[in-house]
Amino acid sequence: MEDKNTPVCQFNYEQFLSHALQNKVDFSDVIRELFTTNQDPDFYTGAMHSLSISYSDTDNIVRLIKVAQRHGIYNLDVILPYALEERQIQIIQDECQCRVENKVDYQDKLIVTLYDKTQA
Repeated sequence: MEDKNTPVCQFNYEQFLSHALQNKVDFSDVIRELFTTNQDPDFYTGAMHSLSISYSDTDNIVRLIKVAQRHGIYNLDVILPYALEERQIQIIQDECQCRVENKVDYQDKLIVTLYDKTQA
């Protein structure tokens, strides 16, 4: 369950894949477009340098979560073009030591809750 007092950063992975595959716009513009929060510009830069269409979905999401962790983001929603399999979610949780909930509404979404390692 996310902390209601902590802002949620939302990343649209579906749009990332679509824009990156079309290769019609500058990659840094794509990354800025996909975040719906007022995060530190270093966060955008970290994500921009970490994600690639040559990586698997699982690897990209692990990379995105690790960037979020480095920037003190504790609640991250990742909009997906399709649901991830349970084994992918388990890999993400194990790699990032976070809680991941796969939510399917009108759109597939991962709700990621990161733990503050300074509080552990």
